[in-house]
Amino acid sequence: MSDSEISMVARLVEQQLAKPAITFRLHKSLRTMFDAEFSRRKTHETIYALLFSLAVFDLLLLGDTSTRGIPLRDAIFVRIVMVTLPALLGLMLIYKVRTEAVRNGVVALISLLVTIGTVAMFARTDSRFVIYDAFAFTLMPVIANTLIPFRFVYALASTVVNVALVNTAIVLTGNMPIDVLPAIYLSALVSLLTNYRLERNAIDTFLNLLLKSLRQFEMDEANRYLKIIAREDALTGLANRREFEATLARTWSSAVENLQSYSALMIDIDHFKAYNDLHGHPAGDECLRQVASIILQQVRASKDLAARIGGEEFCILMPGAQFQAAEAVAERIRAAVERARIPHGGIAGQVFVTVSIGAASCIAKFCENGETLVATADKALYEAKHAGRNRNHVMRLDLAA
Repeated sequence: MSDSEISMVARLVEQQLAKPAITFRLHKSLRTMFDAEFSRRKTHETIYALLFSLAVFDLLLLGDTSTRGIPLRDAIFVRIVMVTLPALLGLMLIYKVRTEAVRNGVVALISLLVTIGTVAMFARTDSRFVIYDAFAFTLMPVIANTLIPFRFVYALASTVVNVALVNTAIVLTGNMPIDVLPAIYLSALVSLLTNYRLERNAIDTFLNLLLKSLRQFEMDEANRYLKIIAREDALTGLANRREFEATLARTWSSAVENLQSYSALMIDIDHFKAYNDLHGHPAGDECLRQVASIILQQVRASKDLAARIGGEEFCILMPGAQFQAAEAVAERIRAAVERARIPHGGIAGQVFVTVSIGAASCIAKFCENGETLVATADKALYEAKHAGRNRNHVMRLDLAA
């Protein structure tokens, strides 16, 4: 995401957290992210919880035949064929598709199948043990709404339908006193409240973690930007003087230790003051950017440092570069600026923008220091300007490569 998108999402999260806790309504983009995160984490948990619930449901088959007098064939048909096999197909669908709508829809369907199966078994017997079905009717919403990851809106719809089926079966069959209905209603209500709280906590946790991540990302980006502007020239994107000096000190020490050559180029735009006076400072800034871009294209990638060290002056540090390499880079830059044909017109005879370049090379071990090398390049630049501008002048210190 871009910086603006990150800020927008952060504002949405803050607005959402400020809303009353009673609402589940999320902004569309936040809902999409929450559903994706929730589905990833809950798919396997849902499958395991449903497998456990189906196993308990099928184990009750033993009681159907031994205490309730239901024929084994009928018990197997209801519990295995009518409920378990379709439920297993639903579990496969959850595993394959892995979306919130499918996961919650399948859970609701399996909950309905279990309720239908339990009601069917309840209606088939008049055994005195049928009273124990009251425990099953009480536990079903608790298991469905609290043990299985189930979105509240689905849990609410499923619970209403399932309790209505149980209520109808108890009233119509007369196999159980209707006094048990308040307990069933209460267990359903408590399970829904628990489900609501679980989902509310999941949303709050998700939003707080998301906001923390976004703020951390914004902070990291801000720090990265501060580091960049601390070493970059804001106008041209080249290194600034601070980065230039730090790089010179670091690379010079390495060159001394490894007996390497070192070269430096000083570059100055010819008659730049006259250019500014004629075209104005905005045009002057654009000229600086164009020349900086040309310089950057001609230096040795990943080896040289191009910096703007003030006004229209640029410097290139070339650690490891011998005299011939410095001379070649200087000529490439001079020629490239000339080919760019940037209109000048500031003084007579200066039709297009040109640069003058001074270069100096030495073996670092036998040169006083990096500042001496740069000062020599600056002296060479003066010689190039004195000789007529739009030219290069290269100097070698003693024992230069």
